[in-house]
Amino acid sequence: MPMREYVDNVAADCLPADPWLRTHLRAGAKIVKIAPHSMTIVGTIKDWSRWTGMPFDRSGEVAIAGRARAGHGFA
Repeated sequence: MPMREYVDNVAADCLPADPWLRTHLRAGAKIVKIAPHSMTIVGTIKDWSRWTGMPFDRSGEVAIAGRARAGHGFA
């Protein structure tokens, strides 16, 4: 689901359905814009292999256990 759609998903009280977004908005925060690269984690192929315990021997999307979306890397 695109982040814009996720943020716009609201409950009956018109607050976001996401509990962390709700918490922050109730505390006075405001949603200003989407930060598309905020969850980008940069590392070398060697780093990613060490972090995940998985071999990364090809370019492209790779399914990583416990992740909602596949990662994308370049070998």
